[in-house]
Amino acid sequence: MYFTDNRISIDKRMEEGKTLLFPVTDPDYRQKAEKHARRKGSYPYSAFKTIQNETVFAGIAVPQ
Repeated sequence: MYFTDNRISIDKRMEEGKTLLFPVTDPDYRQKAEKHARRKGSYPYSAFKTIQNETVFAGIAVPQ
């Protein structure tokens, strides 16, 4: 489950292709997310997930 800093789930939007996640596992995730947001006229925001009862930063999400 992925969510915003306000704990609003973005899973459904990702499944529907309405939000794209740039995960921290990609070394250039921040630059790619910002570039994609500019191209789409959108905005990047932080996405989080819970691993073993701990909230961790998952990457940058961009609404399509």
